[in-house]
Amino acid sequence: TKDQSGYFRAFKGLARHVYTVPVSLSDAGVPNDELALRAGEAGLSAEPVSSVASALMLLRDTWDGPPPRILIGGSLYLAGAVLAENGTPPT
Repeated sequence: TKDQSGYFRAFKGLARHVYTVPVSLSDAGVPNDELALRAGEAGLSAEPVSSVASALMLLRDTWDGPPPRILIGGSLYLAGAVLAENGTPPT
């Protein structure tokens, strides 16, 4: 619901690729295919995937450089879901 293209523009020249994922814990989220389009409009290579786990597997299978830095951002709902899935919710 925010300026998605503006958000992604901040990462131009920093991010090699963007994976967009659905946010299951919120009805207010933007569909991940639409987010991938917004990232592309901002000049980033992007693709929608079904989950963070899928994105990490794709990254593992296709990355050809030193270990990358991974940013999970854009939504507190997404951050909470990732922490819960990882078994590391905040205390």
